[in-house]
Amino acid sequence: MFLHTFKDNRPYPWPGDVSSFILNPESANQTIYTRSLTSSDHGVYTCQLANQTNIVKHSMKLVTFG
Repeated sequence: MFLHTFKDNRPYPWPGDVSSFILNPESANQTIYTRSLTSSDHGVYTCQLANQTNIVKHSMKLVTFG
């Protein structure tokens, strides 16, 4: 199985001007976190789990103000 994480269809890792979020690959559930939210963090985040026969995706839209 393969787990991929995207922001606005760009694969992780993201440069700081795209998102300040960090993926913690050591964690069992592939936690995404940030120490402080920035305006560049707004966008659509997608997790995709795939194997040889199936692909499952879930997306979430994050909106920032300010």
